[in-house]
Amino acid sequence: MGAELKAFSFFVLPNNVTGGTAIVLTPAPQSIAAFTISTSGSDLVSLFGTVGWQAVVDQGGQVQKVDVIFEMWRGAVGTGELIFRVIDSAQATNQLGQLFDNLRVTTLKHIDKRFQSSSSSVYTLSARLGTGGASAATVIGPITYFGEAIKNGN
Repeated sequence: MGAELKAFSFFVLPNNVTGGTAIVLTPAPQSIAAFTISTSGSDLVSLFGTVGWQAVVDQGGQVQKVDVIFEMWRGAVGTGELIFRVIDSAQATNQLGQLFDNLRVTTLKHIDKRFQSSSSSVYTLSARLGTGGASAATVIGPITYFGEAIKNGN
C-alpha cells in the first residue's frame, strides 16, 4: 500500500520576492507564516519552508556573525507544540567592514506524524534572532510555507 495525498495548504507573501517584506527579528520568536490543514490519526504532514533573510551590519561595522533560529509549531508560537528547530547563520560584514555574504535563503523540511485523531491543525513558522549584542537580522522575503497531509499506507 502506498501513500495518498489527502490535503494541501500553504502560505506565501503577496509579493513573494526578495524585498517583499521587512520583518525585523528580535530574540523572541515571532510568527512569519501559518496555514491550517486537516489531518487524521494515521496521517503524516510533510512541511516545507523557504525564507529569505538578511544579516544587518551593526553600527560599529564590526565583523558580525548573525544567527537566526527558525521553528515550526503545531499551533501558535509559544503556546503550541514545537516540532522543529534549526539555526542558520550569515556574516554581516567582512574584516574590512564591507558587506559580505549577508543575504540568505533558508530552506526547511520536516515530517510531522504525531496525531491522535482527526482534526484541523495550524502550522506556524517562526523566526527569531539567535545571537545577542549588536547583531540584527531582517526577514526580507521570499516566504513560502506549505504542508501536505499524506495518508500513511503502513
